Amino acid sequence: MGQVCLEAEEYAEAVADWLSAADCFLQATARKQAADVLDVLHRLEADGKVPAERPDLRAVLRQRKRGLKDLTEKVEQFLRSFGPQGYRLDTADERTLEFLRERVRDLPGLPLLHYAIFRQASDLGQQELAARHLVWATTFDPDNANLVALLGYLHLSLGRPDRAQALGGDFLAAHAADTGPVRIMLANAFAAGVGGRPPDQRQALEVLRPLLEDAETDVRARIAALALSATFEYELGREQEFRRLVQELDRLEGSVQAPELRSALADFRRMIPHPEVNGTGEVPCGPARWLPEEDRRRLFQRAMQVSVRPMPVAA
Repeated sequence: MGQVCLEAEEYAEAVADWLSAADCFLQATARKQAADVLDVLHRLEADGKVPAERPDLRAVLRQRKRGLKDLTEKVEQFLRSFGPQGYRLDTADERTLEFLRERVRDLPGLPLLHYAIFRQASDLGQQELAARHLVWATTFDPDNANLVALLGYLHLSLGRPDRAQALGGDFLAAHAADTGPVRIMLANAFAAGVGGRPPDQRQALEVLRPLLEDAETDVRARIAALALSATFEYELGREQEFRRLVQELDRLEGSVQAPELRSALADFRRMIPHPEVNGTGEVPCGPARWLPEEDRRRLFQRAMQVSVRPMPVAA
């Protein structure tokens, strides 16, 4: 509504509408959304489009700015309190989970808090609670590729590939960059063959292709995309592409220094098929060759671990 009023040059109505929206987001403690709306209002104010004859609007705008400052301080206080009080996200702990759930009353719109609850609840086997808070996390941070990917994996684990594919497709339609975790998830959704569907490696390869062609692709996503793509090409019997991708994966080893990623490269090289060569030294041609289901599951799980970045819960 605010945008419609702005285009009609009804500036007072536009400002009033956005001030109302900012108040809703602040009440929900949705800091990012409130900040985005206040950024629009700040630009309108700088352009002289907050009418001087409406001092009430200017007063409310000052209130909303103070509200955002107060909310930011509250979030930072929560983040500062997490570590010093002995709470740890990397260890499943009922005490930590209780602490986090208590904070939801004060910060219901903080995606990082919902993500932390998801992590703890998952590790403690409370899957229903974990799923509920992961949904909330993505609701309040729908542009976060890591959260969207995790929600897609949740759909896959529950045998709902259609929902995972729809979620990933919607995200890619709305985002041109920073899509690595979602593309890896979506490739898994197409190739895993869950929910009674046959694997679709060709569609999975198309989803992964931009990660291989873009020189700016995050190295974590590139490693996972190369490993998955090589495996899918092997399963389709396309030995030339299989060999090329494996060689590219091997070349990465010389440029990757982080121990975590070097470990991932070593894991993928063990997981990727090692077909017998024929007398000419070439991988033999042949029809589609499927990896054993357990091997595919481990491969997909490792790709998820590599491509999805954990979110730090600390100031």
